[in-house]
Amino acid sequence: SSRRRHTRYISVTGVQTCALPIYLYSQFRRLNSPVLKQHIIVPSKPRTLSQKLKAMSLLRQVKCDLCQDETSERVCPVCHNKLPYTIGDYDDLILSIVGAKAAGKSHYIAVLIDKLWNEIGSTFKINLQEMDDETIRRYRDEFRKPIFTERRTIPETKSGRTDDTVRHPLIFSLAFMRKSLLSSHREVTRKVVTLSFFDTAGEDLDSEAVIKTENKYIWNSSGIVVLLDPLQLDAVRDMLPKGEPLPPKNTEIADILTRIARLIRKAKNIPLNRKIPIPLAIAFSKIDVLLEHGLIDPTSPLHVATKHRGYYDLSECDAVHTEIETLIDQWEGRRLLNQMRDFRSYRFFALSALGCNPHDTNVITRIRPHRVE
Repeated sequence: SSRRRHTRYISVTGVQTCALPIYLYSQFRRLNSPVLKQHIIVPSKPRTLSQKLKAMSLLRQVKCDLCQDETSERVCPVCHNKLPYTIGDYDDLILSIVGAKAAGKSHYIAVLIDKLWNEIGSTFKINLQEMDDETIRRYRDEFRKPIFTERRTIPETKSGRTDDTVRHPLIFSLAFMRKSLLSSHREVTRKVVTLSFFDTAGEDLDSEAVIKTENKYIWNSSGIVVLLDPLQLDAVRDMLPKGEPLPPKNTEIADILTRIARLIRKAKNIPLNRKIPIPLAIAFSKIDVLLEHGLIDPTSPLHVATKHRGYYDLSECDAVHTEIETLIDQWEGRRLLNQMRDFRSYRFFALSALGCNPHDTNVITRIRPHRVE
């Protein structure tokens, strides 16, 4: 195809056609020259009954009126980035993983997905699959290979201003299975959701302007997971024994939450007298260091690994939430707790992705995940 040639797109409703130049996708990927591809443009998530009925009859394939080649690829109508082939079929859950620099976001994602593939998948009868080749490659090379094959820590996530790949999520389908009513030896799919994991560089959260340009997905999230490194808290650093390797001080999590809440309110036009509807999870990462040095009471539920009985234990969740809330009140003060009340729904958690402190060697001696899932 010629670089100057325009491709005609067909809307998913099949009602109208429009000629559009292919520059949006190239700009989003920061490419020097336009990329010409044939795609079906998919609209925003249907909300009205008529939109839902139209979404049920989405075109699965269209022909280009110029070259007559068929395509089944779908793209976003705004940036023209490729979308999962199941878009419009199932619920789409965008999960933003945020936190200050070196909070352990990439390690958390790497171990969580491995847990969903193995231990959690068999217990809860779920099937997790990558949705595109980019997710397969990125998870294998950037997440799984360093930790599980090479036994080393993952390098720090680069800023979205310098590395285009971090602007794209890891996309998975999560299928919930059940026994078939016709045969006890056969399983059928009960429900499917599409999970999009965004791993945000810590330095991209240091400025409201950068969040606004590089991390727009945050205010479109179905849920936000904020990792809080307890080794960044002055009270915790003072209680640890001398000589314990500590990370450099980074941006305070309270400042990050302030920026995120402010941008969500601006983007969604939410007044200050209303709570933000996006669910929020605040999780202490690297909890193994606190457990190892006795900074947490021996009777605390944080010492106990999660028990998997095929359901989510809400009583255990409440116990952990109360424990972390008490610790934050002791160590960080009331500011962080008060910020949580900006959100309609929030919970506290604690986890350790690696279960060990690599110190300054970047070598993982033994992987012992704790409460990651």
